Amino acid sequence: MKTFHFSLNDPTRFNLRRQFLLNGYIEVDDAMNADFSDENIGVNDSALQILEYKHLLAQLLPNNNYSFIPLTFSINDINFPTVLAMLQQEYNNSDCLWIYKPSTMNNGEHIKLFAHINEIIVHYQTMQRLGGDFVIQRYIDNPHLLDGHKYTLRLYVILSNYAGYQLYQHGYYNIGLQKYPGKNDFNNLGAHLTNEHLTEPLPNVIQMPTSKVPTFHLLMPQITSIVDQSILAFAKAAPHYFAPSTRKAFDILGFDFLVDDNLKLWLLEINHGPWFPTTEPHILQSHLFDGFWRFVVEKLEV
Repeated sequence: MKTFHFSLNDPTRFNLRRQFLLNGYIEVDDAMNADFSDENIGVNDSALQILEYKHLLAQLLPNNNYSFIPLTFSINDINFPTVLAMLQQEYNNSDCLWIYKPSTMNNGEHIKLFAHINEIIVHYQTMQRLGGDFVIQRYIDNPHLLDGHKYTLRLYVILSNYAGYQLYQHGYYNIGLQKYPGKNDFNNLGAHLTNEHLTEPLPNVIQMPTSKVPTFHLLMPQITSIVDQSILAFAKAAPHYFAPSTRKAFDILGFDFLVDDNLKLWLLEINHGPWFPTTEPHILQSHLFDGFWRFVVEKLEV
């Protein structure tokens, strides 16, 4: 009989424990005697920064080689005079919007939209701005809409040091509660950002499992291709992640996508250790995550 032991200090361990119990596994008190324990979760956090940190992802998947990444520039406290001068020279007369995101932060924090490069220059002259690594991306201002609402997609990938990677074929939509106002009105940032963690003063999105959207399957070829190319690039940049080891371990990645009105898929970011619900009433638990955790147990049994 297979056994497991988890410290239960995060949603991933909580859900794995729950799934192992449902599948007839035995929970043991001593991790040393378990077939599956905390030791099997997490391969190499520093290597995965290549995927999770937005400026490093832009270097891994440059726009000139990977057409599914929005035009992206890395900027920080040291290089900003050079980067801003280059942007002003090349894009000063452009009518495109720009999105400005902290490289190492998630949950929609400190994101800004700018209508012109000069606005970014002004922002860098203020004393209130946040320091550190950021990315400036061309904002996809023609999103495909669902009944007038912008949305993004989250899909999950299991990445391991002994069994490669597995893309789970289902995910969920984050659908903005406010109607998309168009590219000429971005004063209300909440209508442009579809992040489930933006909850002030009210929740910003509703979530819908992909199984509830009849046309989702049409996007799967693009999703599969983007995941394949991203993981292949990561494997070339960090081969040590997949090096043979006596410790079989895995990580979970959340790939976030946006669809434009030409039904082209764009990779927005990749999150390591994404959020999961831990309560039965959550809409995604029965429609998505029960199946996902069964998938994890099936693919990564050790």
